Amino acid sequence: MKSYVHLFVFAYSNGKVHLELHTVSDSLDPEFVYQSEGHIMGEVQNGQLRGGPFFEQRIVIPHTEWAALRSKYLGNRDTDKQPISADIYTWDRKTGKYKVRSKVPWRKRLQML
Repeated sequence: MKSYVHLFVFAYSNGKVHLELHTVSDSLDPEFVYQSEGHIMGEVQNGQLRGGPFFEQRIVIPHTEWAALRSKYLGNRDTDKQPISADIYTWDRKTGKYKVRSKVPWRKRLQML
């Protein structure tokens, strides 16, 4: 059985709803990674919102492949979907869209942030 996870990101501007990102992961949920400091709109100083440093959200979309499970309990004949790589999306302020920043091996997905 094949299952997919669709991620839709919408934005509201100029009185309309716009689709900013649609991506598909086969079997695993996307990961949302936020930096520990900063503000989504800019920097807050003395209770006032000022420009930069801007908040940078990353969306990690996993890609999986069927892999043999090697376990003394399951034997070597069983397979399961395992994460192999990931696309890392970031917001591009110039275009106003999410773009793939990098494609990385799964184990290095958080190192690349």
